[in-house]
Amino acid sequence: MKNNTKQEIQDRISAAEQMEKGIMFDWFKRFFEMLESAGVSDEIIIKAMDYSLSADGLERITAKGNSEGLFRNTQSKVVIENFFEYMNNMAQNYGKDKFKVFLEKTLLQIADEYEEYKKNGYAKRTSLKNLFLKHLVLEHPEDVVFEYGGTPIEKMSAEEYQSSILLKIAGMQIGDIVFEEVNGNLPIVQFTDFRTINGLEKMGLGSHLFIEFCKQMVKYKQGYSVMAWNVMKGHDGEKVYSKWGAYPVECYADNDFWEIDTTPLTDEQTDEFYGNHGRIYYFPPERIEEMSKRPNYRYGEQEKTEELAL
Repeated sequence: MKNNTKQEIQDRISAAEQMEKGIMFDWFKRFFEMLESAGVSDEIIIKAMDYSLSADGLERITAKGNSEGLFRNTQSKVVIENFFEYMNNMAQNYGKDKFKVFLEKTLLQIADEYEEYKKNGYAKRTSLKNLFLKHLVLEHPEDVVFEYGGTPIEKMSAEEYQSSILLKIAGMQIGDIVFEEVNGNLPIVQFTDFRTINGLEKMGLGSHLFIEFCKQMVKYKQGYSVMAWNVMKGHDGEKVYSKWGAYPVECYADNDFWEIDTTPLTDEQTDEFYGNHGRIYYFPPERIEEMSKRPNYRYGEQEKTEELAL
């Protein structure tokens, strides 16, 4: 790598640090050093810096779902170390030529993808890091893993704190579902946050995560219902929840006690009951059990079952 390109990397990162004080730029510094060490062309490295270290690129980093491993905290340091340990192992397994080809091909694809985001007005929804993680998922779907956080689900009760299931690759989070048991007129668990990070939508990762959640429910909370809380009309997975067998219901909360009528609401009844507010989508226990039996055909440890498209 030419010395002027090395200097360009240092100058770009220094300028970015002045523009955005809240971000820890260790990931970028090490990422571009990795590209340099791998022999990635100067042109491709500069192109990657153009859309990641510009003012627009830095604004996208601070958007929800783009920032893990990039803010100044102890957790970020651990996340970054895990990521580059993964990349170092990948480089050793691939060999120099194959690793360089992967990096160059991926970065050029990411540049094209970002232009597509801009064209459609979605540029703020993703970042270099997120799109690179997307290509790691595509390259190594077997390395997508679950991590369990908060109160273990088997110990969860209405008096305990939240539980979570995280979806990760290369030590970085690419999705999560956060849930808790609540008091009500029937045994029920509600989830309050369920997402994949920006740029990794429509890859089946949400389905993969929700099926694992259902498996954990059947294993440890047999017979419980599940409700998705505060689902806005036309957003927040409303369509996919319906596809998975959930439906809107009337629900009242009084002093942290939930009274749920499990009778499905029509579209007209739903609009009348909830208006412009978030809706409750209800999953009956039998639907949770059915979802838990769906096979894993794509990510992580593969089950030896025939493919089932989700």
